[in-house]
This record gives sequence, C-alpha cells and structure tokens, in this order.
Amino acid sequence: MPSDLGTPKPQSPTPAAPKTSGLPSETSGSLTVWVPSDARVTINGRQTHSTGSHRQYVSHGLKVGLAYRYVVHVEVIRDGQILEDTRTVTIHAGQTRALAFDFNAAETDGLALAR
Repeated sequence: MPSDLGTPKPQSPTPAAPKTSGLPSETSGSLTVWVPSDARVTINGRQTHSTGSHRQYVSHGLKVGLAYRYVVHVEVIRDGQILEDTRTVTIHAGQTRALAFDFNAAETDGLALAR
C-alpha cells in the first residue's frame, strides 16, 4: 500500500503534465522509489515507514498546472559506515515518477579518474 507524501509545497506554476493512467485521481501524484531493502527513506524531511526495496508514495490534493518538488534522502549502513544520497524530483498532478538508488560500492572500486 502506498504511503502518503503529505502536503506538498508547489513551485512556480508550469504547464500541466500529460495525464498518466493508474492513479487514483487527477489531483494525485505518485513516486516509486527503488532502494536497498534496509534503507531509511526521508521525503521532504519526513521519515517514511514503508519497507522493502520497492516503495510507493502518493501525494493527494495536487493542483493541475503546478509543479511539486520532493527531496528524497536515502541512508544505508554498509561496513559500519552510513552511506547517503539525496535527489530532488518534481511531480505534477496526474503524474507518476520513479527514482532508483544504488549503494553498490563494487561498481566504482578500482576505477581510475580521467583527467
């Protein structure tokens, strides 16, 4: 079951986004987040309570023509160290957005930096 994103604060009005099917209403927006299953997720400073690697959040009461910004902060603990990543996503009424966070250090181990 999707978690509620709370009351968003709109940015400056922008053109309406294309209508996306599968949402409960045209005044809702949804955000799907893929994270490690043990991750702690915070959206706009509010800790979420959902679990697992595939998490869904819904924001109700969005006004058509406005852009709503969400700051998604994810933390995991690996080898006793806190790893974190923060991303910002903009959602319009009737829109679904998705973010994927990967904390796999093996992908960058041993890579040389190009200069």
